[in-house]
Parts: sequence; structure tokens; C-alpha cells
Amino acid sequence: MIRQDVRLVRTDVQVTQKDRVVSGLSREDFTLLDEGIPTEITDFGLESDPLDVLLLLDVSGSMTAYLYEVSRAAGSALEQLEPTDRVSVMIFSREAKVLDPLSSNRADVLTTLRSLTRLPGMGAGTAINASILQAVDVFRDDAARQGTDARRRRAILIMTDNWGLNYKSPDRMVLRALHEQSISLHAIVVGRAQKPKGKWGDEVDDDVAEQIDFSPANVYRLARDTGGDIFTDLKKDQGLPEILGRIRNRYSLYFKPAQGAASTGFRKITVSLTGQAARTHRNSEVRARAGYYAQ
Repeated sequence: MIRQDVRLVRTDVQVTQKDRVVSGLSREDFTLLDEGIPTEITDFGLESDPLDVLLLLDVSGSMTAYLYEVSRAAGSALEQLEPTDRVSVMIFSREAKVLDPLSSNRADVLTTLRSLTRLPGMGAGTAINASILQAVDVFRDDAARQGTDARRRRAILIMTDNWGLNYKSPDRMVLRALHEQSISLHAIVVGRAQKPKGKWGDEVDDDVAEQIDFSPANVYRLARDTGGDIFTDLKKDQGLPEILGRIRNRYSLYFKPAQGAASTGFRKITVSLTGQAARTHRNSEVRARAGYYAQ
């Protein structure tokens, strides 16, 4: 776990206006509330911060055509990353398997992505939340071996049709793991996607989900609460290259936990534009994690 009571807390932020990424903002253009308390942004980073991204790919039977698209676009997609960025590839259906550990070796990752459609099957089923938890373990294990570099962004990009039931792994459990490791989740939702009702979906009561063991998949909620994107058209514009570019193109805001707020447990944060930036980019959308766990 990243213990955030003794170090700066980080949140990666993306600002969009009519689905266009807003660039050129500075630290003074943002305001941050920690449990409702105005909090100073002590440090600020741009897209130059190195990125660790894990590609978590659904390989269940309905996903074959989309795996082909990932395979086809792999080369140009990896070109969106910087030499200091690291990539991991993981596949899942009923179970999950790491194909490439976090590495800056583009050649190995490219070979893996181009061979996706030739991989053997991994059984029926779509264990989305369980696979995300295993992806979090990849980052946790890497930090245990390499140490935690607070300047590295951490992101999971999952591609799935969002069809599935989670067994004893409700959203609350997954969100806690993502927040504790400062990981944003981004999702490419394709095919006959099971879309929750409303903008983000009617969220399942986790207390009920834990009692009955099963809960429906909802990567929409996981992306929203960790500040991630949802993409619903893999072939739109530049497809996968554009998606990886948007994950990388974010602002990093660092702050110390506000005095006077609860010292332990989950603390909610709110990030918004302020001053001239708020007036210039009226009706823009600011994506940031919903909060963090103080220890």
C-alpha cells in the first residue's frame, strides 16, 4: 500500500471540453478540496511524467474481432508512449494471465499484441473485477521489487464488453485496491456492451452485493471513481493510439492531506477549474479520482 499520510498525495487530472482535451493549463488554474477543505496544490506535473500502463484485455469468445483491431493498431499505439514509459499486457476471461510484466521493452509488447488473435482460449466466463484485482497486484508486486516512484503515473486500460458477474469481488473492494495503489482505470467498452442505466449507471449497493456474492459488471463506475476515461468506439478517429495518448495527456496535482479532516479512512477530494480557466472553459469536464485512503 502507498502510505499517503507521510508523503504528498497525487491525483492525475484530465480536462475535456466537448470531448476535446484541454491543454496548456497551470497549477493556478485548479482548485482542490480535501474533505471540503481548500487545499494547496504543492506541486504540479504535465504529461512529461513517466507512465506505467497495464493493458487488460478480455479474450472471451465475443471479443475476437476487437482483439484483431488491437493487434492491427499495436505499433502505432505504442508510438504514443515515451521511452521512460512501461507497459504490461494481461489477458482474462474466466481467469487472468500476465503475458508481459511491466517493462519499457517495446519489442516484446509489440510481439505479444500482434499475436493476440492466435492465443489459446482461457475458458468461458468474464471475471472482470477479479482480473482488475490481479492487475493491481502486478503494480503492487512491481513496487515491492523496484520501490515506489511517486512521479510515475499508474493506469489500467481494460477492454471488455462489460458482460459478466463478479463473484465475491464487489466494486467497493476493487475501488479500494485502485485508490490505495493510486491507479486510474480506463475502459474500452465494445460489442454488445452491457451499459448501466443513466450516465454512469445505477450503482449496486455493495452491502447487498457482498451478501449475495454476485454483482453485475460496471467498469463505468470504476473508471469514474478513479478519474479514468470510458471509450465506446475502438475504431473512432485514431482508435487505440488516440486512447493511449489521452491516458498519457494528463496533469498531475500533488497536495498534503488537509489538516482538520479525518486522519484515517477514505477522504473525498474534488478538483475543479478556477479563475480565468473556469470562465474560458465553461461546461468543461474535469476527471480526477474521487479520493484516497489515509493511513
